[in-house]
Amino acid sequence: MIIDNSADQQLNLGYRSNASNRLADLDPDDIERIEILKGAAAAALYGSRANNGVVQIFTKRGQLGAPQITVGTTATFSELFKRIDFAMTPKDLSGNPVTRYDPQDLIFRDTWSGDSNLSVAGGSGDTRYFVSANWVDQNGIMEGSNHQKLNFRMNLDQRMGTWFDLGVGANYIRTWNDLVINGENGTGGLLTSVVFTPTTLNLAERDPVTGLLKYPTNTFPNPLEVLENWHNGQEVSRFVGSLQAKANPVRALTLEYRMGYDRYEMETEQSIPRGSPNAPNGSATSLNRRNTLLNNDFVGALDLGMAETFRFTTSAGLNHTYQRLEQLNLSATDLTPGTRLVRGAVPGASEALIELVTLGVFAQQQIGWKDRRFLTAALRWDASSTFGVDERWQLYPKLSGSWVVSQESFFEPLTEWVTELRLRGALGFAGNQPPLSEA
Repeated sequence: MIIDNSADQQLNLGYRSNASNRLADLDPDDIERIEILKGAAAAALYGSRANNGVVQIFTKRGQLGAPQITVGTTATFSELFKRIDFAMTPKDLSGNPVTRYDPQDLIFRDTWSGDSNLSVAGGSGDTRYFVSANWVDQNGIMEGSNHQKLNFRMNLDQRMGTWFDLGVGANYIRTWNDLVINGENGTGGLLTSVVFTPTTLNLAERDPVTGLLKYPTNTFPNPLEVLENWHNGQEVSRFVGSLQAKANPVRALTLEYRMGYDRYEMETEQSIPRGSPNAPNGSATSLNRRNTLLNNDFVGALDLGMAETFRFTTSAGLNHTYQRLEQLNLSATDLTPGTRLVRGAVPGASEALIELVTLGVFAQQQIGWKDRRFLTAALRWDASSTFGVDERWQLYPKLSGSWVVSQESFFEPLTEWVTELRLRGALGFAGNQPPLSEA
């Protein structure tokens, strides 16, 4: 199945902020292995979606036998690796004695994070199962940065009769993130404020009358005010499901159908209260994204041998992918005092809808000789809604060959040092889809 792995930063967090890739929703403890397809082989099987190669992630599945329970937990200690070298001299430029303060002690912290996992795997008769749960609680070294994730997975395989297998999978993920605005977005932020604030100012000092933190300059906010009252939260709710049906009506013929469903809803909020030097009236932004990705694959393979010398493997298939992205942006300025919601006096809104449909058809023929020399030819046709009408269908041919040198008799004396040696070569065409456009 195909899952979304976008890494879009929905709201500007400023200085050296990194968007989280949606692959981070997966639990690494659920992964059995990872395989990489690239070049002509990837284009022949996945067409215009595989211009940069394909990462195949295989999750764990149950095995026949008594239930196996696995429990694991990891504790991680984090600290700031390198501090900024501020000028901490006891005198100013005029030679007058001054007291200096290092603001890094106020915004960075030493912290612990935890990652716990529980899984149960087993099977009996015609049924195999794998069930897991995962809880992640990460605290960033910067005050106000936190990440929590809850993950549940279930993989079930059922043998039905002597020639039909059915497999289903479900994965639910929920994440909560507290992010920090670091500056360079027109409002200052945390790190930018720290860097441009003189060390002679005590950022923790409060107004004796109001009890509020003082703004050290007329340009940047107090970094502690950013931590206390500025808000940037993100929540993601995601469900990933799969269905696989495999039939072997005759020994040489395999028919397989796969369906994948990936849907997530992401809510991101950012609010800056009234009073910031660069945003005196305050601002609030709310972003809601819904992304749905559905793929259907049908593949047939015929495997024929000839006198234990030649082996002919013929495969053909059809791939269909549908993606729908809905996004709603709401923003407001001139906030009502004491609120951080999008109900200010100067509101704004934008909405986007993107749909993408891809249809692919492929055929491949492989000829093997004594399981050591292989010749493969494949054709892949792709049609996409992002292609122009005159260029709707794209063709990706491939020709490849490989030689397992370590299977030859003359290689036997070298197997003590080299267990396997294979030479490969391939020639093919690759391409990609143009950027999505909003409707």
